[in-house]
Amino acid sequence: MTASRWAERFAAGVANAACSFSAFWVAVAIVAAWAATGPYFDYSDTWQLVINTGTTIVTFLMAFLLGVNQRRQEAAQQRQDLYMLHLLEAVRDTLLARRGEIEGDAGLGVGDAEPAPAEE
Repeated sequence: MTASRWAERFAAGVANAACSFSAFWVAVAIVAAWAATGPYFDYSDTWQLVINTGTTIVTFLMAFLLGVNQRRQEAAQQRQDLYMLHLLEAVRDTLLARRGEIEGDAGLGVGDAEPAPAEE
């Protein structure tokens, strides 16, 4: 397995885990634990730096993760759009072929019609 393929699979797994309900509760628990330790550390600068550094790192990584995930979803959407376009072209070709068969059976060419009787 190539390194890029491994990275894509890893990013997809992390994206799925990060978007789960349990990941939300883990984040809430981390913030609650941090807040609860405030009095113990006397709300020091280091105590504040811990949460600031943690949120900065997570935000930085999530920005790249969201970009990778969006690119993957756009590629999947483009593949689906191309597939639908090919299906529509096949349906159009089939309908045109059937139309030609029907008109051929009636002895009429495309666009030919028997003239209406003249009224006097």
